Amino acid sequence: QTFQLPILYAVWPVDKPLPASIEYVIDHEIARPVRAQTMAAEDVITLTGYVKTYDSQLGRNVGVANVLIQYQKANLELAFAVTGGDGQFTVQTSIPMSQTNDYEWMVQHLILQFGGNYYHTIPWRVTTENSTAAITMSVGANFPVGRWSLYYPYPEIIIPDTRQLGSIWRAANYFYYQQNDFPRNSPSGGTRIIANDFSGGRTNGSFGFPSCNINIYNNGHSDSNVIGTTLHELGHLTHYSNNTITFTRTHDLLRESFADYSGWSLGEKYYVSYGWKQPGGLITTTNPSPYREDVDITACADQDWRSTRAPDYGWYSPLFIDLTDDVNQHAFFRDPEYRYFLNENIANVPSSLIWEVITTSTDWTQCRQKLSQRLVPTYCTSTQLEAYLVNFDEWFDDFGHIVL
Repeated sequence: QTFQLPILYAVWPVDKPLPASIEYVIDHEIARPVRAQTMAAEDVITLTGYVKTYDSQLGRNVGVANVLIQYQKANLELAFAVTGGDGQFTVQTSIPMSQTNDYEWMVQHLILQFGGNYYHTIPWRVTTENSTAAITMSVGANFPVGRWSLYYPYPEIIIPDTRQLGSIWRAANYFYYQQNDFPRNSPSGGTRIIANDFSGGRTNGSFGFPSCNINIYNNGHSDSNVIGTTLHELGHLTHYSNNTITFTRTHDLLRESFADYSGWSLGEKYYVSYGWKQPGGLITTTNPSPYREDVDITACADQDWRSTRAPDYGWYSPLFIDLTDDVNQHAFFRDPEYRYFLNENIANVPSSLIWEVITTSTDWTQCRQKLSQRLVPTYCTSTQLEAYLVNFDEWFDDFGHIVL
């Protein structure tokens, strides 16, 4: 019995003849097409775009680095890319240009992905408050960002403001992959940074141990405030991860003052990297402190702290901040209570020294002794330091026994 099969063409190895048992007729013999090892330019689609988020402090969209972008169709990943420092991404796909009309490409998901690159080894993850997803080494949380047609070659994908995701991600990304002030300590099980959709009341954020979960609450604050809060909690994380036993024994004022130093110093450095400048000039009645509420962009500077302040947020002090900044808040004029504020003329103490002090001191006696040993005479005189530290002597005498 003979079967006639209409075959458009057949490819057969040139060194092997067709089997003799098969009857066949070659209507047209053509040469086997030779394909180049590299795909022709016209067969490759190059996709270039940016992932950005709006920043209320800067008043413009800014790029978001280290974000994994997936291009999908019907849940099939066609290509992926990781954004660079300015939020730019570029990918190439092998879908022939002649077939683009058959595809509606879109950016279906924005993966908040840990890592300076796709295979980084520090496990952390941004999630929603109800997520139980594991902190894995491959992907982060998925958030829809909308459609993008192939015919718009330079898309600008904006991270939605929901849950303050853009700010939280930028802060975590800066802490883990851009700052060099503190170790990027992280527990072996990873860290979950929870972007809550509800308010925390008077609490902007929290750090839990030993879980090492960080909660950032949706209190409606500015982007710079959220970034400061996230960096504050990450300061707790690196402090805890450095030595868990020492951390748990450290006095609340020392722990919170270091965390506020982390939020303030790293937060301002982040914004300086985008061209922001701290207001300067002499402090007068018309040019008040650059660290008051209107320009304390991180809300971590604690410049209104005083030694007579009861521990209703009294643990959050500028102990380490005032050793670094060049502002003497005692010189402020626009509030009668300024006369109670700290009078100090110490500046430019490096973050490495602050880190040394906080990781080797658990109580005020140890901290005071360490500051005296390390600051005098390089950064200040003994008289200047004593005039500053006496404020904390008074606070610890009155409130040091109260637990946060």
